[in-house]
Amino acid sequence: MNYSQLMSSNIIENKDMPIWIESIKDLNFEGYISINNKVPIPIADMSSIYKQDNPVELLDEEGNEIGLIYYCTNNEVDALNEWKFIAYLYEVEEQNFMDNEYEFQKSYLLLREEYFIDYMSDFFHTAPIWGNFSHKDVFPAPYKKNLTQINVVRDLEYHTPVHQDNSLRALKQPYAFERYLKLYHHMELLFDKDLVEKITNLKDDFTELGILLKSFDDSESKRLISVMNDRCSNIDGICKCLNLVDNYKDIAKKIFFDFGKGSDPLGKDYSLLEKILLEQGGFNEQNCKKHLGNKANNRESFERFIIKLSAYWIYRIRCSIAHNKIGEYILNHSEEEFVAEFGETLINAVVLQVLKKK
Repeated sequence: MNYSQLMSSNIIENKDMPIWIESIKDLNFEGYISINNKVPIPIADMSSIYKQDNPVELLDEEGNEIGLIYYCTNNEVDALNEWKFIAYLYEVEEQNFMDNEYEFQKSYLLLREEYFIDYMSDFFHTAPIWGNFSHKDVFPAPYKKNLTQINVVRDLEYHTPVHQDNSLRALKQPYAFERYLKLYHHMELLFDKDLVEKITNLKDDFTELGILLKSFDDSESKRLISVMNDRCSNIDGICKCLNLVDNYKDIAKKIFFDFGKGSDPLGKDYSLLEKILLEQGGFNEQNCKKHLGNKANNRESFERFIIKLSAYWIYRIRCSIAHNKIGEYILNHSEEEFVAEFGETLINAVVLQVLKKK
């Protein structure tokens, strides 16, 4: 209720109220009010780090308690303590006042009135950084795919316990950006596992060991290619995923070409991508042979090219998600559809092949 509604509700020093209300004050700032010298400030979103069954003390820089954070749910009104009852008075609609039960729409910071001005000027907007909660609107909802069917896949295995852990953690990620990184970790870890096995097999042959290590240098895409070369056999299936980029050419141009790297299998030539996508079937053996010359002049070179291109695109998307720095294209929330519909589809198709039993 707002200030005028509260004042007309006859709740000050009313013995019939479950909580004794001594004062109600209009703070003349964006509708905020003080009740019993406590200001209820709604919390729009809270991090999952909060256990949410006990109040959390809010302390100032000197360690003084300036308020309490309450995670509010469904409660019997008569069972509310003073802090929650004040939040209830602020949130409840006038027509529902003093119903037996009430389901809170938001959680609340109950701030002591003397800290209100300082809090609003210095801490309100930065709460997501220092407090892991937000007073503003919740971050836009995650992009949802319109899935109508799921295909089972035979002969998959977790190559390490970490792969299983990554799969389960990916399930908990609501946004495509974080899920993508978990899928990427599958491939990243497999390279390390493969490298250890190769080194073990070399025993004391340091010359071959040097050649092996030198072959990868610091190139992340080469590492992905190594993992895919040994495991990816359904190249045409990967091509179908590559063709989905036709729906997101503007973003693809920025990530793969404008902010691209020297290892681009298309040679940073965006016109080649456009030519291939204009052909019926997009990325397939015939069209790649037509436009790429010696890079795809037979089946073997075509498959090598598709693996290189897939690895490069997978890596570039990963960089645009993981790196927030000058020199990288930084994906924002409005571009999550690109990650969910194209990036995630591509990397998932590859992961399903690299996690096959050997």
